[in-house]
Amino acid sequence: MKKLSFLLVFVTFLSLHGFAQFQEEDDPMFGNSRKQRISLDTYNFGSITNDIMEYEFTINNTENSTVYINKICYPKGVTALLTADSIVSKKSAKVVVAVHKKYLDKGEFVKYVDIETKEIKPNGMVIRRTNTYEIKGKLE
Repeated sequence: MKKLSFLLVFVTFLSLHGFAQFQEEDDPMFGNSRKQRISLDTYNFGSITNDIMEYEFTINNTENSTVYINKICYPKGVTALLTADSIVSKKSAKVVVAVHKKYLDKGEFVKYVDIETKEIKPNGMVIRRTNTYEIKGKLE
């Protein structure tokens, strides 16, 4: 019974430890990469009056190497368009986020657009980031 209890505690510890690492960064020894979540940018559309309403976010590359856009994820009622699939050092790109009235439910809403990027450092380190954009509004 003691062995089983120890095993359960040990497995739980490994699970929680692995989860915490996945949220912050991968072990560079395995895959030579690091993951980061970038701060949340928010835009409130207020009352949705037009069929389609748009807002433009800016992604700035403050790093010394090119950042590549890997994936963009957006929910029902929202679309997102990127002006570039890569951003060279010290430059920026635009993300045009649109909400579509006919695909939204009545009432207040909060939606999230995630943009996953990848940067390859000169030493070979791969850094993956997720930029999250929060979209708010109200459909009456």
